[in-house]
Amino acid sequence: SAPPTYSTQRQQRQKEFEYSEMEDQIASLTAENDRLNRERRQAFQKVGEAEESIAKHQQSEFNALHQVKEVSQILEEKTEELKRLTLESAQQEQNIHDLQERLKQKSREFDDELRAP
Repeated sequence: SAPPTYSTQRQQRQKEFEYSEMEDQIASLTAENDRLNRERRQAFQKVGEAEESIAKHQQSEFNALHQVKEVSQILEEKTEELKRLTLESAQQEQNIHDLQERLKQKSREFDDELRAP
C-alpha cells in the first residue's frame, strides 16, 4: 500500500485532535457531574440532619416551634437545592451521553474514510 499523503496525515492529526478535545470535554463533564453528585449527597445528608433536628427539638414545645420553623426553612432550601442539583446532574449526564455519541459517530466516519478507496 502507498504511504499516507501529507493531506491524509494532516486529516488524521485533525481527527485525533478532535477526539482528544471531545475526550477532554467528557472528562471535564464527568468531573463536574461527580462534583454535582457530591453536592447532592451533601444536600441529602443535610436534609437528613434537618429531619433529625426537627425530631429532637419537638421535645420542648416553645423551643421546638421556633426550631421547627428554622429547620423547616433550611429543609425547604436544601430540598430546592437538591432539585436544582438533580436537574444539573441529569443535564450533565445528557451532555456526556451526547458527546459519547458524537465521538462514536466521528469514529465511524473516520473508519469509513480509512476504508474508502
